[in-house]
Amino acid sequence: MNKPNLWLWTAIAILFLIGGGLSSPALADQSAITVTINGQKLELSEPPRLQSDECNYLWIIVPVREISNALGASVTWDSATNTATIVKGNQTIILKPGDREVWQNGHQFELATPPQIINNRLQVSLNFLASALGGRVKWDQAASMAQITTSQPVPLPKPERIEMAAFAARVAFTSDGHLWLVDGRQTDSTPISLTEAGPAEIVGWSSNGEWLAYLQSDISDEYASRQYLWVVKADGTGAIQLDERPVYITPSWSPTENLLAYTTKDPQEEYIPDGNLKISSLKTGVVTTTSLWPQNSEIIESLAWSPDGQSLAISLPRNEKHPLQIDQITLKGDHTNLLTLGETGKMENEIYTRVATGLKWSPNGRYLAYYLKPNSASISADGVAMQVLNIPQKKSIDLGCGLAYAQWLDWAPDSSQLAYIVGGGREATIQKRLHIVDVKTGQISDCGKTGQVDTQPRWLSTPASGILFCRGTETLDWEGQEQAGVLVPGQRIWHRTADGKELDVTSGPVDTADYAPHLSPDGQGLLFLRLTNYNCGSLYYQPMAGGPPKELIRGISGQPGYYGNYYPEWINIY
Repeated sequence: MNKPNLWLWTAIAILFLIGGGLSSPALADQSAITVTINGQKLELSEPPRLQSDECNYLWIIVPVREISNALGASVTWDSATNTATIVKGNQTIILKPGDREVWQNGHQFELATPPQIINNRLQVSLNFLASALGGRVKWDQAASMAQITTSQPVPLPKPERIEMAAFAARVAFTSDGHLWLVDGRQTDSTPISLTEAGPAEIVGWSSNGEWLAYLQSDISDEYASRQYLWVVKADGTGAIQLDERPVYITPSWSPTENLLAYTTKDPQEEYIPDGNLKISSLKTGVVTTTSLWPQNSEIIESLAWSPDGQSLAISLPRNEKHPLQIDQITLKGDHTNLLTLGETGKMENEIYTRVATGLKWSPNGRYLAYYLKPNSASISADGVAMQVLNIPQKKSIDLGCGLAYAQWLDWAPDSSQLAYIVGGGREATIQKRLHIVDVKTGQISDCGKTGQVDTQPRWLSTPASGILFCRGTETLDWEGQEQAGVLVPGQRIWHRTADGKELDVTSGPVDTADYAPHLSPDGQGLLFLRLTNYNCGSLYYQPMAGGPPKELIRGISGQPGYYGNYYPEWINIY
């Protein structure tokens, strides 16, 4: 039998990976090795190690089962023959500890270093195993990292609670398109799946935490799907579909009661908006729905509850009947105009300000922040004008230009300041800077840093406590590339104090990125999402007083959103 010698070509591969045959004394100086698959870091029970062969070349040795499983293969152990069989599709590999001869699909090969049992686990050369299972390995000497890339996507990790000690939060999150729930207050609470059909999107918790609202898509195609509004009890039971028609814009909970405001659209007629406003009440545990804005009235493009929960701000686009408007409508149906801008009518082949979106009330109800979108989707995607309306005075403050994300507007608890993100260009990973406006004086502070990108501002409990936000090094390296790894490597959660001092609250590996800062319900810590890949990560807890972060929930996943904005949100905390 002709027995091909893998020793030669694998040694050549390792020489290429490691950059020359490192000698054994280098083992003592080698830092801990990490392994990634398509940019996603693997958490291995047995750390990878370097081992020299007879010619003093170094090999990365890894656990067979964990690497094989991560690459989509199954592993079985036959104690009678003392062999391991790895199967993936039409590939079958047979290994035996201490034997350099390896069988693959009936052909015998010889390795430079044999498989071996280390700490009761079968281990073998990473380069051989990854290559045999369809991967390619690249060695990053500076980072001490073995990077495996595959032509097929790696399965997303399943949700898992890592920290079993109680933590003061109920967490709704998405994983592989489905909605999950964990009650961190209960030490025996593990992640439970709430949906099984098409992709789910989180709307949020009711004001008292009794209900969780979400949108359920009928198909996976985000551009052709219809989203239906559902609610479920906090313990994951009693799911109810609130309306048989798909929703038009994102629904919103009242800040004071179990009331949910939403609009719908026609499921058949090219999804034309119904021109309505509905309020579903769950105050008694029984759903009752009323129409605050009758069917076939004006189309509402954005809505926001007033802080007292007695009315809503609604945005009406410019049309043949009236200019752009923001109105206030009470739960009794009474109307008040807050803002009228521009002229009546649609103009052919001309750009004009069409509608206000992203409405965001100040906590005292005196101010309303919003974006002004033109009648061009392409222009809107690259940034629009932002304003704050002083409602009693009917005067607006111009804030500059930014991407129209309501989540990038956040009011100080005393309503004295608004934090927001300024910067043009649709990419969320470059030219975005934190700004803060004092709404009493109109003074605007640019808090950005050259070469850095800021997103997701969130005030702490008092203005004196400062504000949290995400900051990382500007980059477009991900654009136009096959997505792997995180979009903004090394991004962290930062804290800006009232006196303007800034410090990073979180720290971690450079190949991770931190998003979604939330102050824990007890105010003692920071909950945040740490991504290990562009589409998955874990929920962490960081004590505000200092100390190491704790991983709470693993296997949270979602999409990076439109040009890296990471919306819809992957987590919602009560």
